[in-house]
Amino acid sequence: MMTEHIPENWTAKPLKEITDFVIGGDWGEPTTSTNGNYKEVLCIRGSDFKHWNIHKGANALSRFVKSASFEKRKLIAGDIIIEISGGGPDQPVGRVILFDEEAAKKLGIEKVCSNFLRLLRLSDSVSKAYVFYYLQFLYITGEVVKYQGGSNNLRNLKYPAYSGIKIPLPPIEEQKQISDILDRAFQHIEVLKPKLDYFLERITKFRRTVVAYGISGKFIDDSFDANIIPITIGHINNNAPPGWKWTKLTTIAKLESGHTPRKSVDAYWDNGNIPWISLQDIRLAHGKIISETKLMTNEKGIANSSARILPKGTVCLSRDISVGFTTVMGREMATSQHFANWICGECIHNMYLLYAFMASRYSLIASSTGTTVGSIYMPALKDMYILLPPIDVQYSIAKKIEDLLKIAQDMENQYQSVKTKVDKIPLALLTKTFNGKLV
Repeated sequence: MMTEHIPENWTAKPLKEITDFVIGGDWGEPTTSTNGNYKEVLCIRGSDFKHWNIHKGANALSRFVKSASFEKRKLIAGDIIIEISGGGPDQPVGRVILFDEEAAKKLGIEKVCSNFLRLLRLSDSVSKAYVFYYLQFLYITGEVVKYQGGSNNLRNLKYPAYSGIKIPLPPIEEQKQISDILDRAFQHIEVLKPKLDYFLERITKFRRTVVAYGISGKFIDDSFDANIIPITIGHINNNAPPGWKWTKLTTIAKLESGHTPRKSVDAYWDNGNIPWISLQDIRLAHGKIISETKLMTNEKGIANSSARILPKGTVCLSRDISVGFTTVMGREMATSQHFANWICGECIHNMYLLYAFMASRYSLIASSTGTTVGSIYMPALKDMYILLPPIDVQYSIAKKIEDLLKIAQDMENQYQSVKTKVDKIPLALLTKTFNGKLV
């Protein structure tokens, strides 16, 4: 790749021709007896690749490897570590990191890489950092997929074929110059990414605070308790603001279950025109009005199952697997059996109920039962109580929450816009580099 049109003064050599030494890693043992045949080291794993330029192996695990194995596999500055096993559908193997002087000195403990990784030691005739960036370029562009095999859940790098990849090589001094420029650029990017992540965390926290404050009535009266849980199962919290009351949910909203038309019968899904909410939809729809779904059933699917077409405005609560996620139907829809659905009466505003479920989510998760998958079963759903203000206050609270959540969404849209631009920088830089246009 990229070697057909390299600048005139560049050459191209297979990776194996510029490699002095290659060896697989050693995962070692968690503990060992003190018989002198083992050495305590830090073992770098694939999970340590993320934000490598910031932590440089400080998150690696302490392990014990046999002394003879350590002598062969001890990492030294300039080594490249390649992921040769692991990955998945959305993350191919072939990720690379450069083990530099800072990583070698980190924590003052010697290091090896795990058996899912491979140590690659290059010849002194090339810049280690330059070759590392080219291997990273192969990964970012997806070219590395050509060199992997295995199942969806466990991918393996076909290293013999991978080692035949031709590396475009400018003169050594230019390699070093290019590496220095890329080092500075990627350091800035690595510093920026956690800041963006932190910004997203703050937006998430802002959303939770808005819902908790709003649904407690604290936007109306600052003396109200923002920590009160507005929906409970089987008991009532006596700490209610003046004029508010605890009400059994089934007395003010009709509870409906969902169902799944048989997936093996194509006739129940062909030309589907009835949106059907599944667990595949709920995370993206959480806290919002949903109008489109990934799957749609038809009248025959509804007629031959226990699924029901529910009216626009119905509040849906996922009651198992993804407990506590909630949405409101933006049109007539059906749902899977994983949802409890509430058709609101005149004295409860559906958006207020949505936000009350959101504010109570973690309490509902804690109340769910089941050994492997938590569930809120029908008896518990029928025994839910909600802290309810007068209907006009419900509308006022819901409107205030909605307005503030729109601000949060605007902030998230800005975050996504910036993140998209930042994510494009590495590929743009590396493409320019290996087209010979960076220097």
